[in-house]
Amino acid sequence: MSQRPKALRLADAIDPLIRQNLDNLTCSAAADELRRLHAANKDCVDHFDALMAERNDLLAVLKGFSDYVHAEQSSTDGAVTYSTTAINHWAFLARAAIAKATGAA
Repeated sequence: MSQRPKALRLADAIDPLIRQNLDNLTCSAAADELRRLHAANKDCVDHFDALMAERNDLLAVLKGFSDYVHAEQSSTDGAVTYSTTAINHWAFLARAAIAKATGAA
């Protein structure tokens, strides 16, 4: 079984029909369109994968900050004291992840 996408296999199967009947431009256009659609689909998948990686970076920062806040609120002495250094650290990570996701990095 071929590992090539069905659209490309179909395009390759259509091509011999063109060579047998040069007047049949419809098949040639269909084969070209299948190849174009396959390339466009691959481009969309690549962009989606990049967006998911950026999403994961942002979620990791958000989870880290949320965990920090939860740990402070769950302290055994009942006093909640947020560290300016920790807040600045999480803000720095958040700005870096946002800049990367928006292309400002």
